[in-house]
Amino acid sequence: MTQEGVMKKIIRALLSMPVSINCYYGDPTLQWEDTMRKLRLLAEAGHTGPVSVITKGSIGPSRANELAFLNLSGLVVMVSISELPDGFEKVGHDHRYETLRNLREAGVKCFAAVRPLIPPYNTSEEVINRIFTRLQAVGCKVACVSGFRGDASLVEAVNPDNAIDWVLRVKQMTGFDQILRVAKENGIRLFTRVNCAVSYLTGREKPLNPYWGSPQLVRCEAIGCPLRGTCGPVEPDQEVLIWLRQVGYDIEYQPASRQVCGFQTDNRLECQSCCTTCFVQRQPRVMVHNAETLGDLTFCRFVLGGTLCVKPGMVDGARKDVGHVTKMQELTKMSIHCINSWFVWARQLDNCFGCKYCVSELYPNKGSVGCMPTELLNFFKGNRK
Repeated sequence: MTQEGVMKKIIRALLSMPVSINCYYGDPTLQWEDTMRKLRLLAEAGHTGPVSVITKGSIGPSRANELAFLNLSGLVVMVSISELPDGFEKVGHDHRYETLRNLREAGVKCFAAVRPLIPPYNTSEEVINRIFTRLQAVGCKVACVSGFRGDASLVEAVNPDNAIDWVLRVKQMTGFDQILRVAKENGIRLFTRVNCAVSYLTGREKPLNPYWGSPQLVRCEAIGCPLRGTCGPVEPDQEVLIWLRQVGYDIEYQPASRQVCGFQTDNRLECQSCCTTCFVQRQPRVMVHNAETLGDLTFCRFVLGGTLCVKPGMVDGARKDVGHVTKMQELTKMSIHCINSWFVWARQLDNCFGCKYCVSELYPNKGSVGCMPTELLNFFKGNRK
């Protein structure tokens, strides 16, 4: 392949990355002009990967139409729905359902992110029924559910009535059978992972996160996931591997037969690894020997189009630098972050909605993070001259 052909392949890989806009501290609706500026730049660049706007804010008909006119095929708006009682969130609930209605009427891909589910505050039959009945009423067809994630200090800060009900290290789904039943009764397709919901809505055959390795934990069969027939390992592109080595990663592909994880919700805490960077099972994978963070592994996975990338022993550990993409930060002298499902492009504000369970203190909350993914190539080229 010619050098020009290789460069085009790298550009396509960067244009295919999943990007989240203003998803750190400061809801995207609180900085709408900046949110739209970033989305327009992605559209103009011909970005083909998933692009998310994650919000608890209000998107009226005018804003919904702005999003619809972008011609950004991978755009998905995730509207957080919780129905948590007063004290957990300082922003109301009613406008969130109207946001979903407005997006649906404008033709913008969207779904309800029903989270965080925090027993016993919003997991009763009454609350779950109310949530899904209201979603059905505004025409919402897809929802993704997940539990609470945090550590002991965060639990103490929230001060729940019954701390023993909180699962501290990993997301935990309680009352799943009830939720699945109520979702089906209201004609709403349910997912348990954001990346799967986004892939379904944007017409992709598989998510960029390797949940094919842990189908019991993800509950692929229980929810009847429409991607389960096409979801599976992704063999890495050799030219992209070479580019990642040039960037600075000590990286190698290790082929293997596909394995299935046996962990489920009730014994999830027995496994130390993150599913999306699993080092426990011997799977087809790329070993990133010099990865320093989960952000490094996630960046490599995204650029490779979903190939499982691992380093033995690499876990979250609530480190403040967990999402840092270290080699790209050294190269660009910018804050470059990847979180579990997204390459982050965010301007952080001084104020947000003040949710009591916010994990912003676990991560940096000053300045801007990220850039348009194709800009990374400009930094790389300049560095190589």
